[in-house]
Amino acid sequence: MNLQTYISLDEAAARYGLDLATLTLAVESGKIKAVKVNGGIAVSERGITAHAKLQTYIPLSEAAKRYGLDSVALTQAVESGKIKAVKVNGGIAVAEEDIKRAGGRRDELWAQVAHLDGMPVALEEACRRYKFGQASVYNWIGQGYVRVLEESRGRGRGHKRILNEADVAYIALVAAEGERRAGKRIVSTEYVPPHCTT
Repeated sequence: MNLQTYISLDEAAARYGLDLATLTLAVESGKIKAVKVNGGIAVSERGITAHAKLQTYIPLSEAAKRYGLDSVALTQAVESGKIKAVKVNGGIAVAEEDIKRAGGRRDELWAQVAHLDGMPVALEEACRRYKFGQASVYNWIGQGYVRVLEESRGRGRGHKRILNEADVAYIALVAAEGERRAGKRIVSTEYVPPHCTT
């Protein structure tokens, strides 16, 4: 008798190093044969080995934690189609390769300015040096993209803000990555600075 071997979903995920969400997606899409056994799901071991190279999807919240990305920004990237995602068991799972790519480029850019982290630069000087308008920089301060190291109120007009130069330099690199046009958002969801991630 030549019977096909089925193993539990959890066992298949552990044995073949597959993410449970990815495996569930493959079952739901019909790429891997599955049967119900004692209230659980068992999958065809032959089907698992044939599809072990499936793209890995991980829950959105786990992806945000694992790769240091903001979960709101990640959701926006999914909605805009920049990151592939699927619904699994009522939640959202995202393509891990897309996440690595998004987080990887952000980290590469940050590494180029990391030596400036903690270095003070006056707001006016940052605008001049990196060719940004003050309104944009104030907006980024409000969003938390640019950190204020020091604020002082002096005599006379207004007050002086001392910024973290790495943050402004990072946004300048991000701007150079894309087309820099008036009214166009520079810091898109996949380029939210590393210090803003949850």
